[in-house]
Amino acid sequence: RERWVRDQLVAAGRARAASVGWPDAYAFTKALGEQALTDTKGDIPVSIVRPSIIESAWAEPRPGWIRGFRMAEPVILSYARGLLSEFPGVPEGVVDVIPVDLVVAAIVAVAARGPNDAPGSPPDILQVASGGINPLRYRVLVDNISEWFTQHPVYDSEGQPIVVPEFRFPGRGRVQGQLTRAKAVLTKGEKLLQTLPLRGKQADLSAKLETKRTEVERALEYVELYGLYTECEAIYQVDRLMALWAATEPADQAAFNFDPRSIDWAHYIRQIHLPSIIKHARVKTVPGKTTTDRTGRLRGQVLSPQRHVAAFDLENTLIASNVVESYSWLATRRLDTPERVRYVLRTVAEAPRLLSLDRIDRGDFLRHFYRRYEDAPVAQIDADAAELLTQVILTKSFPAGMRRVREHRALGHRTVLITGALDFAVKGLRPLFDEIIAAEMSVRDDGTYSGEMKQAPPTGETRAQILAAYCDAEGLRLDESVAYADSTSDLPLLEAVGFPVAVNPETRLAAIARKRGWLVEHWSKASGGPRPLLPIGPQLVERERRRRFA
Repeated sequence: RERWVRDQLVAAGRARAASVGWPDAYAFTKALGEQALTDTKGDIPVSIVRPSIIESAWAEPRPGWIRGFRMAEPVILSYARGLLSEFPGVPEGVVDVIPVDLVVAAIVAVAARGPNDAPGSPPDILQVASGGINPLRYRVLVDNISEWFTQHPVYDSEGQPIVVPEFRFPGRGRVQGQLTRAKAVLTKGEKLLQTLPLRGKQADLSAKLETKRTEVERALEYVELYGLYTECEAIYQVDRLMALWAATEPADQAAFNFDPRSIDWAHYIRQIHLPSIIKHARVKTVPGKTTTDRTGRLRGQVLSPQRHVAAFDLENTLIASNVVESYSWLATRRLDTPERVRYVLRTVAEAPRLLSLDRIDRGDFLRHFYRRYEDAPVAQIDADAAELLTQVILTKSFPAGMRRVREHRALGHRTVLITGALDFAVKGLRPLFDEIIAAEMSVRDDGTYSGEMKQAPPTGETRAQILAAYCDAEGLRLDESVAYADSTSDLPLLEAVGFPVAVNPETRLAAIARKRGWLVEHWSKASGGPRPLLPIGPQLVERERRRRFA
């Protein structure tokens, strides 16, 4: 919502600036500042130095120096990376840029000269620009950039050179239309994928689509924001600047160069500005795959001895199972074949509603689903839970996940399991964890479950609160802790720790993890294990029933 409010304010600012003849709110506010200064200066003499687009230094303090990225850099880098194939502009038009050191020298010269206006007169305005005396044509700029990146390509993550496209100088409306249509297609595709039950590497496709959509949105923003500047046909005169230059002593001219005629644009673009951009952007400029294994680096941070706690979700994080499968296994344990068939048909018919409820609110889903345990004998459930552990939970576990738990324990980290599964289903995992926080049901006096929760199930924000309370009680730090989870419902838990890990993430979490640079693990079940079509428990023979519960 805050992002939406910010976007609306930006759009309103641009619209207001355009309504009074300015390309954007930046130039509009500068004009407002000058007017405010003129209205309030009184008899104080004022000089205003008004530069055009400021870019990298020509010579001082060193060629290419500048603080931060300016207007042209994002557009040039997007072009070099192949993200922006076209940008509006007039080939014979002038792109009025001026190196930052010439602007600084002009300010020093104006300050040394002193105000050049009488008390009460309008401010003395001096423009520092290149378009009126040494113009940089848009065609010259584009040709130099294209040739330079053809000779010095940027490389992608696979170590392949990115071939820059040929500019065709389209109109701004055409480029905006193309990008708007591309954004709409990518947005629809992303939303479609998010409705599908994709996980792990399959969910990466959605994350890649979101990345591409973000790139298109950024390109569209550049076109909307900067397209007016490349199509602008105004020429800013520098008569006063050149008069000041002519009046400056030769020694001062050598020390404080502010003459735009001294700029060799081909040399400036190829030898100064573009190398400076590439250096500051830290883009890949050599062939071959990236030598730094980002995943390995993140994994090393997660498994550092300095970490305090490792908190794990269970379903789809450590095991490829869920509460519905556990219940189905227990519920069908003592059903005969006709009853099993009826149970399966009933559960399949109910599946869409259960899935919808789970997506809306995980806590409400668990409360609703666990009512099915009402009247279940505690002794019977406890007896069957041991087999549930070996036949379902362990056979569907991710070996890499179990190894990760042991690795954390070997490093001296506290290991905590926080799950919405019922306590009797996971108590067999106790040797792996220092603490298990699971859902619990109340027990009646007759030794049966009531089907009601003792307290709110540990889901969503509750998980983050539980982990925070645990760390506080044990004198441990959340920012030195690790959390493993698979769903956006676990986002509060992942955001609470210093080292979040997305395991087999669903589509939305995969996109978030990719954007935020989190470690992503793809864990799978061991090959060769049993893969039953339905989560149905092995049927007890009558003799075994009597032996167990005589």
